[in-house]
Amino acid sequence: MKTIGLLLILTISGILGVDRNNFKTCEQSGFCKRLRSFKPEKSQYSLNLDTVIVHGNVLSAEVVTVDTEGEKKTVLWHYALKLSALSDGTFRVELDEADPLYPRYRPELALSGEPKGDALKLISNENGKLTLTNSQGHKVVITASPLKFEFLDLNGEVAVVLNDNSQLLVEPLRVRREKIGDDDEGNVEVSVAFVCLFYFFVLYKCRFY
Repeated sequence: MKTIGLLLILTISGILGVDRNNFKTCEQSGFCKRLRSFKPEKSQYSLNLDTVIVHGNVLSAEVVTVDTEGEKKTVLWHYALKLSALSDGTFRVELDEADPLYPRYRPELALSGEPKGDALKLISNENGKLTLTNSQGHKVVITASPLKFEFLDLNGEVAVVLNDNSQLLVEPLRVRREKIGDDDEGNVEVSVAFVCLFYFFVLYKCRFY
């Protein structure tokens, strides 16, 4: 019992002895602050049905984020969506900016060759929803607004849902801003001559049996 009490005292002392000045809070980190303050009801992702193209094993389309707070909906960002059907019964979803400031990182070197594609067919486009199927009978239902992906198994049951609660956030690349001088309220921020690259490549694979 004495040993447990001693260990407890040492643990508490170690916790209290941590210098919090060595660690950033979320308020001091721009990335954390932006993501924590994200409100799905303010900005939602929407698929432009007029831009949908299905070719081979890939569906491509434009996705936009829309500011829904004002009386008039304003488009904030444009994205390029790619949905690929693969021969092993999986699907891959890629969502990237339509015109990024800088090419994003692609994990191609980590793959043993490019995955083989499977046939992808659009079988329905009605009521703001797209239904697609691969050659094995697996289906994907895409709701245009707000954007949502539902992956169905061979029995037609929903197996996986992507962005069911509208929490999807692909942060656009932005020019890094750097403060000059001491950390006080009078600081002036200036843009520096390089781009701070954030990696947010959505790679989503679903396997069904």
